[in-house]
Amino acid sequence: MQHRSSTPLASPARMLLTIAGVSALAAAAHGQVFSNGSTGLTPAIVTDPGIGPFAGNNASQATAAVNTAGSTATGNFRLADDFTLTAPTSVTHVGVFAYMTGTYSGTPTSPFTGVNVRIWSGMPNAPGSSIIASSSTMFSTSWTGITRHFDGALTTASRPVMEIVADFGGQSLDAGTYWLDYAVTGQLGSSTTAFSPFVMSGQGLDRATISGNAMQLNAGQWRPIAAGDVQQGVELPFYVVPAPAAAVVFGLGGLLMTRRRR
Repeated sequence: MQHRSSTPLASPARMLLTIAGVSALAAAAHGQVFSNGSTGLTPAIVTDPGIGPFAGNNASQATAAVNTAGSTATGNFRLADDFTLTAPTSVTHVGVFAYMTGTYSGTPTSPFTGVNVRIWSGMPNAPGSSIIASSSTMFSTSWTGITRHFDGALTTASRPVMEIVADFGGQSLDAGTYWLDYAVTGQLGSSTTAFSPFVMSGQGLDRATISGNAMQLNAGQWRPIAAGDVQQGVELPFYVVPAPAAAVVFGLGGLLMTRRRR
């Protein structure tokens, strides 16, 4: 059973510039980068630019209709979503996004220490679907400059959204549609539970939670993630980087770095 989530955090100008610059470069120079719901590597979750609880950080605010901060991606829980490659691709890195609710001082530092990403030939619970690649090598992790919030709670600073990048070392995939699933590990104080936010669209009062087909492994079974007063499916933010992008994106000084919670 999924549970709802609770509190958020901040962002530094240096990290905002790093993420924005790397994302723009990757998007402009390498159209093959697959990013779920956004352009380049920046997660499509920002709804209120520049008005988060940390100076200049961007906020990702849930809606009144889907007032859920995220879905659990730790312990026995895993999250999954699909992606499509339009050409044969050598996958070097996969980036996912998560937060761990707690108290942060100064610029938020990522509490994550591990990640496991698996790529499937099809939907994880579909007959005949199999794992064709996996990685437990964490390439990097850092704050995105984004904080996640419940509807109307933009001053809370306990959910800074972190980027966690897994190294796939050049895994060859043909053109086609795949699924990936992931789980992360880390610790913040006594907490070891982490959550991934949902893909959003629009800004301010026009913000919305994008409907999609993301799934969660819960009690050993894959189930669609449903959220909202009138329940809807959701999409998860992540990206897949092909070999041509690696030299540019990850050469910049290495800076790239559900139970639903209440």
